Amino acid sequence: MYQSFRIERNGGASIGGFTFVEILVVFAVIAIMAAISLAGISRYGARQQHAQIVAELKSGLTEARSKSIASLEETTYGVYIGTSTIEYFSGASVTPGSAANQIIAFPSGIVIDPSLTGAATSVIFARISGIPDVSGTIDVIDTRSSATTTITIYASGLVE
Repeated sequence: MYQSFRIERNGGASIGGFTFVEILVVFAVIAIMAAISLAGISRYGARQQHAQIVAELKSGLTEARSKSIASLEETTYGVYIGTSTIEYFSGASVTPGSAANQIIAFPSGIVIDPSLTGAATSVIFARISGIPDVSGTIDVIDTRSSATTTITIYASGLVE
């Protein structure tokens, strides 16, 4: 049905070529491979963002506890979990969005669902002992990659 075109030289030897259909097939295969690769790279990026938020939250909770145990500046420290931010603060209570807070916004597609005692949205660690005012779990959910990580805050103050 399809023929390869051959160009003849003066000596009568011919040079082989590719048909248009063969070239289209190669381009189609390359396009399919590129689409599969891009989807994998996108999921990898989402998983990395999820892991970064989990590490940031764990680190912030541990740091707040450590500062409270050290009684740094003779105050307590805590973490507030908002709808689109995590805020690190000092003092016995939190004022969400305060300029004194260290605010970390998390990307869209990340949902943080705290299940703390008393339906609390913040954790404050006691001076010297480091015991939290609430305990429970915090689920970090990535809706893009369906990944979920649970962080547990024990009554002793341990964060896992």
